[in-house]
Amino acid sequence: MAFAGYLLKINGTVFPGTYILRDTWNTNPDQIQDDDSFIDGDGVLDRDILPHTRSKIEFSTVPYLNLNEKMAMQEILPTSRTERIRVTAQYWNDDTNEYKTGYFYIPDINYPIYDTTDTDILYNSIRVALIEY
Repeated sequence: MAFAGYLLKINGTVFPGTYILRDTWNTNPDQIQDDDSFIDGDGVLDRDILPHTRSKIEFSTVPYLNLNEKMAMQEILPTSRTERIRVTAQYWNDDTNEYKTGYFYIPDINYPIYDTTDTDILYNSIRVALIEY
């Protein structure tokens, strides 16, 4: 599938590109996994490569999201630990130059506050990661 203008969908919803700090977007697509690799007596690495690969997606949000924007982001990114354990993500895979879909978990998210007013909160960049099963 050709590029369709977004980098990430979570559970079928596009994560707004306007929330992504572009120079922080980083993917490690299709990482090879080993099963009990070892170095033999001659010092040669013996690798047993598994057929399933894993991808990792990391980015930070633009700085100074306000409370409403952060809450809109949380409508897309599950906030409860039980929901973050397994999400479906479709992402742009730069290895294959097409979209790929997989099951991911989202590690805990911290929400660093930049400033507050009487009616609002502004957040520093918020780091988000997705790690494929």
